Amino acid sequence: MFAVPLPRVHDAASLQASTELLSALRMSHHREEYDRSMTSTAWPPLPLEVWKPTYETLHLWMQIVGKITLALTPFPITSGTVPSR
Repeated sequence: MFAVPLPRVHDAASLQASTELLSALRMSHHREEYDRSMTSTAWPPLPLEVWKPTYETLHLWMQIVGKITLALTPFPITSGTVPSR
């Protein structure tokens, strides 16, 4: 982050102006970081061999979460669940 020296505050108007200046500087900094990250088209290399154990663990946990969600969700009683004849 960057340091911005703020003037000594003697009244509410000066405090408001200092706060707005600091907020604008922070937003500008974040906007530049966002723009820089969104304009980069190069993705880092991600070979499957390196993260395959993580992939398998994450996949297993997502299956468990899906099964629990399915078990806890009430069955919808609508005509959309009845097969057509």
